[in-house]
Formats: sequence, structure tokens, C-alpha cells
Amino acid sequence: DDIHLALPDGYERVAFQNARGISRGEDPACEVRGAMGEYDVGLFGIVEPNWAFTEDLKATINATAQRSFGCGFASYASMKSNKPGYQPGGAMQMIRGSMVGRHISSGGDKYGRFTWVKLRGKNDNKLCIITAYRVSQEKVHQEVDATSNKIFWQQVRAFIRDGHQDPDP
Repeated sequence: DDIHLALPDGYERVAFQNARGISRGEDPACEVRGAMGEYDVGLFGIVEPNWAFTEDLKATINATAQRSFGCGFASYASMKSNKPGYQPGGAMQMIRGSMVGRHISSGGDKYGRFTWVKLRGKNDNKLCIITAYRVSQEKVHQEVDATSNKIFWQQVRAFIRDGHQDPDP
């Protein structure tokens, strides 16, 4: 649809963007909330926010979403990190408005590859929306790069730690 047109009653807009990094600052995800409000987006999927989603960061984003929209929250996926700040890759979904009332469950992948939300529809129908980030680097048969911060090598190392042989993120 034309994103500038108003939505008819009963419709929800779903949007997606590869952000290639979202500024965190004092008001994290403000660009996402701004776009959701401006274009009347009910669910916004974002990949490559490049954040380590710590519990504090998640709480801050959810609190600002609730203040901005009256009701709203996000689901997240990033590689595990003990420090806040830059973390390549990841995925995030922010939900607001009537979609929040249809929320059944949500979650994310521990490798930072995808996040999902399951919604309840009419007549007990269910809808699962997945926002996924696939690394662009191709698999090459070489020694694991133990120093690279690229998400491809972070995932390879994590898969190996979890017992996967010859992983291909």
C-alpha cells in the first residue's frame, strides 16, 4: 500500500527495514517509534540494529514504547554479551496499538538471527510474524577467525561451542 494513506478500520500495517545500525543514545529506538507513529505501523521488524540487547536496554525500550503508544513492547534477538553497546547483527520487532492486545507469545533466537511474535486473530486463527537476519558472508572452509567481531564469525564460534560441526550461519 501507499504508506502515506490512512488505513481502513480493522487493518494493521507491518513494516520491515534493515537498519544497518540504530543510534542508541539516551532514547534508544526513537527512530523506530517515530516511524511507527508517522506511518501508522502496528508491527515494525528491524534487522541489524547492531546492539547487545541487555536486560536494561530491553526494559528501557519497552518503557519508552509504552509511554509513546499507551501500549507497546518489543521482542529481541542478539548474540549474548556481557557489555552494553555495539553488537553486530541482531533483530528486533516493535509492536503497538491493537496488535498488543492480540499478543500470545514472542521471543528471539539466542544467536541473534531472528525474533518472532505470535498473534491471536479472529475465529481462533493464529499468525506468527518472524523478523530474520541472515548474514551475508558466504561459508568458506578455513580456520575459525577467533578475533573477528563480524556477526558471521560470532555465530560460527557460538555454534561450535554448542556442539555443531562445520556450521554455516
